[in-house]
Amino acid sequence: MNTNNENYKLKSIVPWGRNLDEYKTIFNLSQQDLNSKILGCGDGPSSFNAELTELGGEITSIDPIYEFTKGQLSERIDEVAREVMAMVRENSTSFVWKNIKNPDELESTRMGAMKNFLEDYEQGLKECRYVHEMLPSLSFSDKQFELALCSHFLFLYSEHLDFEFHLNAIMEMLRVAKEVRIFPLMSLENEYSPYLDKVINRLEAKGYVAQIVKTDYEFQQGADEMLVVKDMQKYLEETPIVDYSNKKVYSLAMNLANGCKTDTQITKKCFEYVRDNINHSGDYRDEITTYKASDVLKYKTGWCYAKSHLLAGLLRANGIPTGFCYQRLSCSEYKKDIYCLHGLNSIYLKEFGWYRVDARGNKEGVNAQFNPPHEQLAFKIEEHEFDLPVIYSEPLDEVVCALKKYKNYDEMIENFPDVESQYV
Repeated sequence: MNTNNENYKLKSIVPWGRNLDEYKTIFNLSQQDLNSKILGCGDGPSSFNAELTELGGEITSIDPIYEFTKGQLSERIDEVAREVMAMVRENSTSFVWKNIKNPDELESTRMGAMKNFLEDYEQGLKECRYVHEMLPSLSFSDKQFELALCSHFLFLYSEHLDFEFHLNAIMEMLRVAKEVRIFPLMSLENEYSPYLDKVINRLEAKGYVAQIVKTDYEFQQGADEMLVVKDMQKYLEETPIVDYSNKKVYSLAMNLANGCKTDTQITKKCFEYVRDNINHSGDYRDEITTYKASDVLKYKTGWCYAKSHLLAGLLRANGIPTGFCYQRLSCSEYKKDIYCLHGLNSIYLKEFGWYRVDARGNKEGVNAQFNPPHEQLAFKIEEHEFDLPVIYSEPLDEVVCALKKYKNYDEMIENFPDVESQYV
């Protein structure tokens, strides 16, 4: 390993690692995400792999630095740390001290993460958790992973990596994973990457859903967003909850679509059916809690979440991509001083793109309508309330668990599903 070329390559790398908590904030990682099979692209000397593995997670990290030995990386980390921290202290006003409070905490956090990485590195190599590969060409099987993460590489180094590299790298990640998240979207010049819009347009033309999502992490000024990319097919899938092959669900979906000429017309009829013909379990105090689309239709009742499951089933049966959205709202009509999730749908309409609807059911003070491109939901966001920024292809685990566990009205109003801050 001591050739001149190898020494040159080692001197050219700048190893700088982040920990699990940072990854969770950077990528809005939920427990559901952490339980999935993850590929980390360009993880370098982060402790994300080591910490998640210790918690029982299943993760593979790729990076070209994994060709070097523990000793070589340790020596290079020490060299780089002195250089980087001197630069940070000299230019401390150029950074956002929000998640990390000051340069001393930054140094402690980074060195702690890289120490954990080095302690795990040799064992991780043996277990093939650290793999010497690099984008845009990977050896993994199609859809081998559920989630691929790329931290501080794509878009950040737009000056050095051209548009074709970015597109090819993202397409390769989408080949091996069902979902891709990339952070940040800013280049080193603190401006949006010049390739961002073009990449999104090309991805959407290929049938993918590409969303810019706000995160709660910011160190580089203005760099607090990630790109989330999924295959549109995920929003058409049948699942145990969105069970649209159920005879009655499918029959209703076809009947509602009869005579319609566009996806917008079909969506309007399906939306109005669920809004007007399925009881909102809270409004009617129904003593049954449904969660599967087929049961919502069978019993003609459901909380907002369950009604969104039925609407997704009716629309997906008609080939219309439909996802799940959530708001965190006050639950004062049921119980004072608490907040909980409210469930609704986002639907991909050919003429308008993604469009949110709320089929929870109208009543006095609630008037949700279908009038694209204008959005008219059941509730306006008030102080201390917010929209969750992601269009989910499956209902959140927190929602499904609550609907399965709490069987009647009284149990539900005491145990509405809620979320932690990483979803925001």
